[in-house]
Amino acid sequence: MIMTYVRRLSAAAVVCSLGGQAMAACTQGDISGDWQVYSQGYERGFEPYWTFCTLRVKPNGVVDFNGQSFCRGMNGAQFPVWGYLQLVGTSACIYSGYIVTNGSRNNVPRATMNRSKDTLAGVGTFPAGNFVFTAVKP
Repeated sequence: MIMTYVRRLSAAAVVCSLGGQAMAACTQGDISGDWQVYSQGYERGFEPYWTFCTLRVKPNGVVDFNGQSFCRGMNGAQFPVWGYLQLVGTSACIYSGYIVTNGSRNNVPRATMNRSKDTLAGVGTFPAGNFVFTAVKP
């Protein structure tokens, strides 16, 4: 009976340990790398639109402005972007910041990174509307 209890307790400890690893907290550096961003937005008075972006994010959260980061709209026009993403919730992997595209500041109040740290999903606003996005590391 005691041996059965010890085995169950050991198994529970292993399961709890594995669960803790799966829910590993994020660090600021986890945002670094190349991201492919797919966004759909709405601007008051216009039809919904989509935008595709390639962002190169440095470990400190700065979006590289040296030609490495750009967006392309559904009309095919390409334009450079820059910005900053900061970790604001370490245990839930939540980032916040902004991206400047085509002269407009796009605020990202909340974006959550998945456990594998290769997908980011969030919402944003800009002066005339709002958007949702998904970002993946290729």
